[in-house]
Amino acid sequence: MLRRAGKFLLTLRNLEHIKRYQTRRMLFPRSVAEHTTGVFYAGYVLAQWEERKFGNKINWEVLSTKLMFHDVPEAITGDILSPMKNYTEEMKSAVAGAEKLIFEEQFIPIIPKSWRNDLKKHMLDGKDDTVEGEILRAADLIDGIFEIRNELMYTNEKNNKDLIEIMHYFLNKLEKSKLDSVKYFLKYPLEDLEIHDYYPKGFKDKIDSYYFDKKHFENTNSVK
Repeated sequence: MLRRAGKFLLTLRNLEHIKRYQTRRMLFPRSVAEHTTGVFYAGYVLAQWEERKFGNKINWEVLSTKLMFHDVPEAITGDILSPMKNYTEEMKSAVAGAEKLIFEEQFIPIIPKSWRNDLKKHMLDGKDDTVEGEILRAADLIDGIFEIRNELMYTNEKNNKDLIEIMHYFLNKLEKSKLDSVKYFLKYPLEDLEIHDYYPKGFKDKIDSYYFDKKHFENTNSVK
């Protein structure tokens, strides 16, 4: 049991050396482990708003596990960008199948037996239809927005149309979220990023239409 756990922890450390956006040169390269930290922070903020502002109970243990383990398969596969994963239905299915096979062949032998079901669910199907899964999906996009913002702030945008396209992809996907916390993020905190010049067409009109009742600003007590 201890040997399994030790090998598992060693494998997780591979995420510190796997770079995001491996197909391009980034001015501010980040590892998958750093991305995971950013996703965790964004998920924490969204979950706080869901509970404190909008009265939706969060299973914090499940959420934390989803946030921390959602990209663990990349310790073996490397980083595969979401636009590429979802390029076609065939590609999406192939990546999902490969991750499942990798979990069965390379992770099961090093994960203690009593952990396997939970970790399989969170590593392979973390972005499910639960509120925790929706928060993970949104937090992943939010950290991507921060990553691309940093690149665009220090590069010539005319030579980085692909980065702008990635920004549009992230923002459009995020705008489709049903979570009130995400709409709140888009309506208010997103302003702090000063990325208006990179909004996709019609995006500003959509988020300007979001309305929050006064009670959402006054409700600061967690739901018990």
